[in-house]
Amino acid sequence: MKKRNKTIFSVLGLFLFLLVVASSGCSSGPAHFKRRVSASDTFEQFNVLSHHQYYYFGRPDALLAVVAIEEGYRLASPSWTATDMDVLSLKSMVGKMLNQPGAEYNINPNGAYILDDDGETIGLWYSVWRLPLLRFTSEKEFTISDPQTIFPINNREPDDDGIILPDTGP
Repeated sequence: MKKRNKTIFSVLGLFLFLLVVASSGCSSGPAHFKRRVSASDTFEQFNVLSHHQYYYFGRPDALLAVVAIEEGYRLASPSWTATDMDVLSLKSMVGKMLNQPGAEYNINPNGAYILDDDGETIGLWYSVWRLPLLRFTSEKEFTISDPQTIFPINNREPDDDGIILPDTGP
């Protein structure tokens, strides 16, 4: 009986090991992000990066995330909007995100470096929401999923664009 249990545990252990190895080859998600205070500081000190294309997620009056993507890479997600960036626009965007209900519950830095499959930095992320999934569709093109809240949304309905925004009160 003990030998049989040992065999079962060995097979299960091997299966779990293979599952981990196989899934690590499919790089997507938070593995493409590295949370750092320095990334937060770039946004919170309103430093506009040259040679980067900025995108935002949400509506201009209710932003959920902003990314700065290095020249030569393309964000191909339809729910992200490209925008020209200047200091005043960045200041406004960061202020809107920091004042969202629930933002005070985020204990992680709001900023993160966006990494390619080789771990090289290709941009920056800023949001009080959870890190999304990122998937490369080609060497220089990728998608980023919709950011997800870190707090309950109370079953609110999506807006006309399919986006569920935090409740901002009456």
